Amino acid sequence: MKTTIRITAVVAAAIMAVSCIGRPEKKPQETETVQTDDYRYVHLVPDSLRTEEDKKLVALLEETIVRNLTVKDNHLVFPLSEADFQTLGIPAPYYRLMMRELDNANRYIDSVGIKNMDSILKASYRELYAKYY
Repeated sequence: MKTTIRITAVVAAAIMAVSCIGRPEKKPQETETVQTDDYRYVHLVPDSLRTEEDKKLVALLEETIVRNLTVKDNHLVFPLSEADFQTLGIPAPYYRLMMRELDNANRYIDSVGIKNMDSILKASYRELYAKYY
């Protein structure tokens, strides 16, 4: 059975972590991440158009996020540095995007009063944890 990739860099990580919570109507002061650079993010490329190199990078991103994303004080935390990311072979723009998305996700967690982020992350990643551990 072909497993589709559920994590597309941090965007999916943040979305998956809060996916089982209904989002209230958007308030005017809430912000969304808008891609303003011209960087080619492979997780935004349809599977059918990805090169073998793209597929390897997506798999590396997925594994890195699953193995390192944690919850501390009810916030999503990613302990690796930008240098760590690059050492693994992941370009720096992915790190910056992920950190921006984690900040957005953590603001959302606070704004709606989510109190069980650890259990939400564990439930969302159950199959992925089985794949990588």
